[in-house]
Amino acid sequence: MSAIMKTMLVLSMGALLLAGTLSAQTPVPEWQAGVDKVKTLIQSNPAQASEEAGELLKGKNKKNVDLVTSVAHVYLDAGKITEAQEYLAKKANNKDPKVSVLEGDIALAQKNIGQACQLYEQAIYFDPNCKEAYLKYAQAYKSASPTQAIEKLEQLKAVDPN
Repeated sequence: MSAIMKTMLVLSMGALLLAGTLSAQTPVPEWQAGVDKVKTLIQSNPAQASEEAGELLKGKNKKNVDLVTSVAHVYLDAGKITEAQEYLAKKANNKDPKVSVLEGDIALAQKNIGQACQLYEQAIYFDPNCKEAYLKYAQAYKSASPTQAIEKLEQLKAVDPN
């Protein structure tokens, strides 16, 4: 095989590998643009944001946990805790760890560390591989109880050594 053919073979293999990794990336959900729109409207036009969120959560999307938690998270990030709780109340699945983590985030925003950590524990119960719950639990307890925070991080390390 000539050097040119080897180079061509290596380049085409690299192109196939790159194409495979690009096609394996998670596609952006069709509703993400709507969530982004709500995010931009929350401060400037809260009524319009609420209307947009209501439209997003109609029909087939009404029980979409990812969408419901995304909308609630946008409100929480904007400091609108009551609205975040209201949207999260529309959740589709009480046993989804994403719901428990977000409920914990809301409790933490309300300065209720004990309840937040209880909800992070619940997320871990529903999914022992929910790394986010371990990290948030440890973060919440890092000042109040460093030993508990370290224990949680050690548990995470046992689940995922990386």
